[in-house]
Amino acid sequence: MKKFILLFLILSIIPFSFASWQGNVGLAIFASFGLLAIIYAIAFGFGLDHLKITAREEMSQLIITAVMAGSLVGVVGFIDVFSSQVVSIEGGAGTMQEYALTEVLKVKIIGGLEEDYEKVTNFVEHSLRESTRTHHCQFFSTAFFISACNSFSMVSPPSSIAVNAMAISFVEIQSLYLLTDLGYNYAFAIFLPVGLFLRSLKITRGAGAFFIAIGITLYILLPLTIIFMDDLDEFYQNAPGVSYPETEELSMPDCDPTTTGSGSYGTIHMDNPNEVKKAMGTLLNNNLDSYIYQIFVRVNVTLFVCLTVMVLGIRWLTSAFGAEVDISAISRFM
Repeated sequence: MKKFILLFLILSIIPFSFASWQGNVGLAIFASFGLLAIIYAIAFGFGLDHLKITAREEMSQLIITAVMAGSLVGVVGFIDVFSSQVVSIEGGAGTMQEYALTEVLKVKIIGGLEEDYEKVTNFVEHSLRESTRTHHCQFFSTAFFISACNSFSMVSPPSSIAVNAMAISFVEIQSLYLLTDLGYNYAFAIFLPVGLFLRSLKITRGAGAFFIAIGITLYILLPLTIIFMDDLDEFYQNAPGVSYPETEELSMPDCDPTTTGSGSYGTIHMDNPNEVKKAMGTLLNNNLDSYIYQIFVRVNVTLFVCLTVMVLGIRWLTSAFGAEVDISAISRFM
């Protein structure tokens, strides 16, 4: 009983020693102690020896959980201070979570993708508008319409595929942004305290370990992976002998449906189809690799690595906190 009283006095100080999520962690440990104290009081009052033994065993687990929580608070505090200094050296501001959200995802990736999406949509709009230009002539009461710019319509199918690919990539990176923002605001404020509380009982220890793993993964591992991928991209840009593919404006010539050419009677003038052919060649040789890099490497590879690190991090941390979870179950949860 003396151990219960001593632990109660220590835990009663914890909620007032921290702010924000640290206070929630202290309240979770304190609530777990209160629950175990009630269970022990009921067992003591009714003479339930087996329930007393269970409460004592769970109290030992609670002490271990409290030590883990205290260590985690110290480690995360050190990471926040250290990451703030590193970010300030790089010319940014805030912690690594804020840097990953604002500088990497919002400014570099999402901002760049929005600019590229506008370039492609303008290109598609211009090519479709030019492909609808026609010319007509009238012979007595009969009018003849000529689709002199129909060759421009060949640009529409591949450019439409590019627009769809960029739209999907935009949705994917926005999802990663929302997930990172969720982790920054709620991972340690909600998931971690709930996990610590659930870990105090044997029947919910596995769920508690899972929630703790989710909180740590979203708050630490996910933004760290995003920053790592951004640094890897900058290393690739500055590597010697590497030509970084910058996205350029997609140019499409105007179509003149009244062009008749300079050939003799019976020849077909090919100015408009040749202009389209040259535009497609420019697109394939100079512009396509930059957009492929932006869509598939900059966005999709970053998303794939982040999700892989999340799944492996949740699995490893759940095991470290005393529970086992199947990786296929984590994948379905993701």
